[in-house]
Amino acid sequence: MEFGLFTEFASPPGVSDAAAFDESLGQMRAAEAMGFDAVWLAEIHFQKDRSVLASPLVIASHPPPARGASRSASPSRSCR
Repeated sequence: MEFGLFTEFASPPGVSDAAAFDESLGQMRAAEAMGFDAVWLAEIHFQKDRSVLASPLVIASHPPPARGASRSASPSRSCR
């Protein structure tokens, strides 16, 4: 059996885009550290109150920051 994480980069009211990206990327890093087999990224358009992820291929193609790298190296910081 394989286990994975499904994320839509949730954006609850009052949460900035950067914070939504940081939260979801942190969940993805934690899933990897726990040995999850896959991550599925939702593609949601025109629903700002639900998700900030309109292009999952951009996120999927971005290399993860090196272990121990500063948070400024994360993709969410460059998206601002």
